[in-house]
Amino acid sequence: MGDPSFASGFKTGFGSAFLQFAFERLADFGSFAWKEIGLVLGVEDELRKFQRTFLKIQDLVDHVESSPLRFSGGSKAWQTWFEDLRKLAYDADALLDHVSLNLSTYCTKHSVSSHQENQVRPMILSSLQLDLPGEISKMQKKLDDLANEMKSLLKIEKVKMDVCKHKTGKISYSGATYSSTSLLAVDDGAVVGRQQDKDNIVKLLDEKYDDEVSVVPLVGMGGVGKTTLARLIFNDKKACHNYKLKIWISVSVDFDVVRITKSMIESATKKTCYVSELDLLQRNLHQILISKGTFLLVLDDYWNENCDDWELLSLPFRSIFNGSKVIVTTRSSTVAKIVGSTEACNLQVLSDDDCWRLMKQRAFFKRDYKEELELLGKEIAKKCKGLPLAAKTLGSVLHHQSTEDEWNSILKSDLWDLPQYENGVFPCLMLSYLHLPAHLQKCFAYCSIFPRNHEFEVEELVHLWMAEGFIQLQGQRRLEDIGSDYFDDLYSRSFFIQGKSSPNQTTYKMHDLIHDLARLVSTHTCFRVKHDMQHSDPLFGTAFHLSLHHDSAQHLELKAALKNERLRTFLLRNCPELVALPSDLKKLSNLRHLIFDVGGKLSFMPPELGRLTNLQTLSAFVARKRKGHGIEELNKMDALRGSLSIKNIENVSNETEARNAKLETKSYLNKLVLQWEELSDGLDQQVRDQKMQLQAQVFTNLEPHKNLKELEIRNYSGIRCPDWLGDSTHKFTTIHLHGLGCCRTLPSFGQLPLLKSLHIGEMDALESVDNFYGDGNAVKFPLLELLEVYQMPELVQWMASDGSISMPCLTTLRI
Repeated sequence: MGDPSFASGFKTGFGSAFLQFAFERLADFGSFAWKEIGLVLGVEDELRKFQRTFLKIQDLVDHVESSPLRFSGGSKAWQTWFEDLRKLAYDADALLDHVSLNLSTYCTKHSVSSHQENQVRPMILSSLQLDLPGEISKMQKKLDDLANEMKSLLKIEKVKMDVCKHKTGKISYSGATYSSTSLLAVDDGAVVGRQQDKDNIVKLLDEKYDDEVSVVPLVGMGGVGKTTLARLIFNDKKACHNYKLKIWISVSVDFDVVRITKSMIESATKKTCYVSELDLLQRNLHQILISKGTFLLVLDDYWNENCDDWELLSLPFRSIFNGSKVIVTTRSSTVAKIVGSTEACNLQVLSDDDCWRLMKQRAFFKRDYKEELELLGKEIAKKCKGLPLAAKTLGSVLHHQSTEDEWNSILKSDLWDLPQYENGVFPCLMLSYLHLPAHLQKCFAYCSIFPRNHEFEVEELVHLWMAEGFIQLQGQRRLEDIGSDYFDDLYSRSFFIQGKSSPNQTTYKMHDLIHDLARLVSTHTCFRVKHDMQHSDPLFGTAFHLSLHHDSAQHLELKAALKNERLRTFLLRNCPELVALPSDLKKLSNLRHLIFDVGGKLSFMPPELGRLTNLQTLSAFVARKRKGHGIEELNKMDALRGSLSIKNIENVSNETEARNAKLETKSYLNKLVLQWEELSDGLDQQVRDQKMQLQAQVFTNLEPHKNLKELEIRNYSGIRCPDWLGDSTHKFTTIHLHGLGCCRTLPSFGQLPLLKSLHIGEMDALESVDNFYGDGNAVKFPLLELLEVYQMPELVQWMASDGSISMPCLTTLRI
């Protein structure tokens, strides 16, 4: 299993955030599933008994969850008990879902009214092809056995703790080693106690050098505030007034020169870079840096202690002589010696007083200050051991506690007796988690499915939570809005931090210590495998959320995972060599999320992917001409939401295939990317014309749902775009047209009432822009704020709008 240093901690926690979710579903006897199945199928008494037993176990689990017993789960007995209960909870939930779905289907198919259901009960039970009362009875026996076993384990555990406490005066626990990295972006206004450190670094940045680029290492332990300080300097206009260009790159543990170099180019140019060859990337970066003038580059969270890798990475900027600077944040003094051309700035821990100041900012944010809590607060601040991350998270906990008793209970918590991790930061983080409401605990725990340093948009994460049923209804409010509130709450408590930010997009991530916490509390439910791809761990075949990371795998033979009918999330990240997904994915009928890197070498999809009708997240679909691989597989995937990229559309054989994809029924999608491969230059003209005509027919029949917000078209080779692109009933807010090399006209984008951002480029055949503004509307482009036009070598005429008002909101024009 990946990350072996975390393995023991990953397996021992109670992980009941997800078990709590199962409890909620099974305990709600008033739900549709319980009532319908119990009454119609005559198993009401059995289900009531099953429910009562579950509630008793839930009380015991809640007791363990809120006490130090939670961390004594290292014994095999506890692990086995927890795994058995988890499986039973989800098996019961799956059985209810199966029966409820089949009951509804039967009644609909046979037109059974509500008063006829009792009369047709034998036929319904027969259609289920299982002994429902017998299945419930089996689960009841398992549940009774587990309840009795838990009581015995708790008695044994109490004896162990009493003996240990008698010997040492403290409670001891089976510990584990944890891995972690560093944070990306922070709230600059919450910085305390770093003014002298900031002044020292700014002084180094102000010094003039005539030799190569100067590199300033910033060294310190995890959670001490290296990235906070670097970001504070990076955002300070006065401190950085000499620099024409500023670039911030998160390096992290997974060192990849190509990725880092490409990120530098994209940050400098504000455009996506599609080059993958390192030599060409480095030449491009060198030229960009020279053309921009003096630059400040921050390489955040640098771990690699290999001299040759640093020499290779720094090659594009080493030979630039213009006073530019590089800041490297790292935990390693070895790294500092390798990269540094100046003396390293070693960041020390904060004083207890500074920790209290930082904690107080959070604890009394928008609240009246209470002097009677100050003495307790200062004692709690000492527990932070000088680490700002600990102070901030504890301050967020205290913000939700208002009495002396509550603050005193935190000060005297048994969690402080846990083995100290990174100078005491881990107990602080665990306290923050334990003080979360139950609905936020499971939302946070789910985030362990992401790899370290993964950046996401709020909308993306909320959609994942929605698909898992984590968001609770609140009257008539949209689930998306409620989920956004969940995120804001977790963000305010420092469980998330801001990542990259631009006018059009803001991403977020978890500090790596927080990520370690998420992995611990999601044990047995979320499973991650990295690099070595060892699939022998039993969790591999039983987890509900599976995350794989492998930088050299081309094909994945995941027999254990593909037999796991419970699997809800399958996430593949950092698999650049992957060309094919497992062929048996179609069997995972409960799969909700299939997430992978869109820009890799993946060239075809598994056969009959359309059978996964519960799928709500699909990163991309790669069309092929073979049966079972065509674009029609999208036909019944109406639950898809978020973003979808459809690639290799040139493989769609006719307009009927395109129409059968039924993109117009995908009402939950927010973003759609339609991508063709460029036509070969060596094609016979007649063949070329036929392909261009076919592409036009296919494109016309790929009209999305009217609710779609963002549309991107790449490498389309038709002569003109379909009329629906300028249809005023569409709700497009962002449109990208890129590489439409044969297109001779532009759609009537001026008629789109909600369009805010329009990007048009690499249209080699476009000579004149005429009907761009459209007809009829008094105001053309009423909400357009950004217009980008580039690489149109044949363009000679741009017709102005008629007498009507045009682009009244335009603030940015890029040519």
